[in-house]
Amino acid sequence: MKTVPPMTSTATLRVVQGNADAQTVNVVLDGTVMSSNVPYLSSTSYLSVPAGVVQLDVQVPPPNVSPVHNVSVDLAANSHNTFIMDGCCSFSHSSILLMDDMAPSPSGGVKLRIVDAALSSTALDFFVLPSGSTPSGAPTVSAMAFNNASSYLALTPGTYDIFVTATPPSPGPPGPTLFHTGPIILSANQNRTVAVLNLCSPGSCDMTGHTLTSVTLADLN
Repeated sequence: MKTVPPMTSTATLRVVQGNADAQTVNVVLDGTVMSSNVPYLSSTSYLSVPAGVVQLDVQVPPPNVSPVHNVSVDLAANSHNTFIMDGCCSFSHSSILLMDDMAPSPSGGVKLRIVDAALSSTALDFFVLPSGSTPSGAPTVSAMAFNNASSYLALTPGTYDIFVTATPPSPGPPGPTLFHTGPIILSANQNRTVAVLNLCSPGSCDMTGHTLTSVTLADLN
């Protein structure tokens, strides 16, 4: 009698290359190249991968193959995940693994998550505002730590701007604006993640918070 092999649980994994020192990379999972030549400030698509503990290796492509960042990640069955490699220079490489929300917002709304993947000597606040507005009052997300993410914010469809400001030393007006994403259009039933990162060149990075950029990721629709 033929034995039917057990079904293997899977998950999906998307990798963001946010480290200027690494430049273009390959994404290798348990020794298998899953995505090739991923440039700085871009991401893979969602990759179907085995669930459970897997070895993720971000490496320089051939002929100069070398590991850049090698970590074990634990992926729940049927989950959708985003792995962001960031850091730079003397700080080297670091990362954050996030589980993504693939459920649409009720009643045609929008979900937006912000990730602080930017090394900075100052604490950062984030304002998510209708396009044309400027920061005032309390920030949407206050003093978020490096390699952390907000929860998904429930928004109505529309065009939004995200402002990154220095956290003031005490309650008061917003600190100076360090970065502005420009208009981000969010349509009904979309889930998005916006990762704020350092804008660096290999071996050189301004970590005062004044040289930032962002990557917008489509989680759903």
